[in-house]
Amino acid sequence: MACVIEANPDVGGIGVRIAIYIQSLLPAMALLVEIIRGHPLEANDALQSSSAQAATSSLLTGMALVISAIIQHNVYGLSIFHALIVLNLGWIAIMGSILAIGPGLENRRLLQRRYDILMTVLWFKLSLMAGFGLWVMHNPAGYDRSPNSCTNSTVFWVLGKHCSVTSGPFRAILLTIYSLLLIPEFNATVALVGFILIAAPILYLLDFTAELLKKYHAPVSITDLFPPKNEVSEEVAGTTLFLLVDSMFILTTEMTIRVNAVGSDENTWGLGQTLAVFVSLIPASSVIHQMVARKDLIKNDNDGKDSLAPQLSRERGSIGTQTDLEAQASPEETLLV
Repeated sequence: MACVIEANPDVGGIGVRIAIYIQSLLPAMALLVEIIRGHPLEANDALQSSSAQAATSSLLTGMALVISAIIQHNVYGLSIFHALIVLNLGWIAIMGSILAIGPGLENRRLLQRRYDILMTVLWFKLSLMAGFGLWVMHNPAGYDRSPNSCTNSTVFWVLGKHCSVTSGPFRAILLTIYSLLLIPEFNATVALVGFILIAAPILYLLDFTAELLKKYHAPVSITDLFPPKNEVSEEVAGTTLFLLVDSMFILTTEMTIRVNAVGSDENTWGLGQTLAVFVSLIPASSVIHQMVARKDLIKNDNDGKDSLAPQLSRERGSIGTQTDLEAQASPEETLLV
């Protein structure tokens, strides 16, 4: 009979997970909508500020989860399974913050304070998560002190593979990653550099796809999705990479829960789970509001330009007529004038 891991909805419940997913995906949603509309995110300070605020909220939620996991381990005990779920949710929160930083955000005076807060929270979050990860993976077999520990049967789902949490290679990889992320400020640089290095092949892939589609005369509606190299923005590469990596973290989290024998209360909706989702909707509503306001502003500007066009045409026509009459006037009339 499989060892059943006792449910712990406080750190791994369905509401907690959905709240993290919503807050992490918000920056990508806002950026993707602006790209589809053809209006870069940098052109809207309010929307970018709301996205940064949502990312900061996501990071703080992730930090609260790690702190809660540490307290639970010392007071009640915490399974290695739930410790890994907390670490995974922390990575999902971090992905959203990296995208929310955005190109050039640190150079915008109006957003400087928001950028400083986001980076500071990111540094502390990475250091806290790295310390917790090193503690957990240093000795997985001895982490869970409960009498009915399921550590030996706990597995971590990675790309379809079931990795035992006590295996040497699995521990070595995680220990290396968390060791690099332990130093404040340096850890954020490592995360950002890694993000950029992975984004470079995506830029090349987009350019290659655009050239291939044009070579074989693909329909315009398809080729428009892959702009030429000189028009491919950093936002496109960053958003594409973010969605792929963040989706992989979410899939890994959910599949890890599925492949392990966990108590049914893990996916039970209660007051705490519902409250977690509703709290995550607060920054979500702010981002959505700014997206709608941005759309209305652009629409009003376009309508204003259209309504002024006939008036400008009449004014140009009257000016042209007056100029022609002056040109036809005799020298004497011109002199008298």
